[in-house]
Amino acid sequence: MKEREEMIRDLWERIDPTWHNLNRFSDGTLCYFLRHIKIEKDGDKIEMYNTTSDLYNIIPDSSVWYAHTNSLEYLSISMIATRASERLIGTKYNMLEQTINKLKKDVQDAEQLNIPNLTKIKEDYESKQREDCEAIQEV
Repeated sequence: MKEREEMIRDLWERIDPTWHNLNRFSDGTLCYFLRHIKIEKDGDKIEMYNTTSDLYNIIPDSSVWYAHTNSLEYLSISMIATRASERLIGTKYNMLEQTINKLKKDVQDAEQLNIPNLTKIKEDYESKQREDCEAIQEV
């Protein structure tokens, strides 16, 4: 399995600028925004952030691996569906019917594309890491 930095660099290079606008900031940073994802290049350093809250958090290795294996768009859909599922479970009695229907649609869209939620992505990543470690030990 590739290292995190190498996977993020590959993802940066694979972004199609005809589909995603490159944002240039006055401090020299470059970034692309997808729903719930920011991928930022600051000099030679590239990082991915989860933008679902006001405080952007670094995306975990498992999600970087999933995006590298599949696509940033699929990771974005997974993040949307996971968040929608969590909101439906946690607060569905305090939401408007229109909001509930939108969240259900986000979950259904991911299911139709067979895109796993973030928990499943993390489990798959950990399984892949174990397999790689076992393969190395066998050598």
